[in-house]
Amino acid sequence: MEEKMFWKQKSRVQWLNEREKNTSFFHSKMVTRRRQNHIRGLEDWDEVWMEREADIHRIAGSYLNDIFTSCHPTSILKIVGSVEPCITEAEGTNLLLPVTPEEVFEIVKHMNPSKSLGLDSFTRGFFQHYWQVVGDDVFKLVKSFFSLGTLT
Repeated sequence: MEEKMFWKQKSRVQWLNEREKNTSFFHSKMVTRRRQNHIRGLEDWDEVWMEREADIHRIAGSYLNDIFTSCHPTSILKIVGSVEPCITEAEGTNLLLPVTPEEVFEIVKHMNPSKSLGLDSFTRGFFQHYWQVVGDDVFKLVKSFFSLGTLT
């Protein structure tokens, strides 16, 4: 295991040293990478190999269009109507109840305090520690999300 790590580190050092010189080593690495990242051709629906760029674009576009387009569009209500409920009526009623400040606090309280919440850069620990200060605003945000469907 140590030998494998040694060779990995040695190749990394060589890469860092050689890439600055724009040598044939660096050039060969780039050519290899280009070859690996290039689609040389695709088979069309008739299993004919196509290599022209226009054909590759057409085949790929057609394939993606087929897999992301429904061949039998139908009303979503028909689909939803045929799905059997998997929760009880009481559970469904409970899910429709408005969220409470206590529920939001319980969730925040049980989160890992060192994990980041997202783009605001505040950890969950911040919200747990300063809940008395920020709790009302957090609750209003959560309540707004459940009623409007957006975070504003």
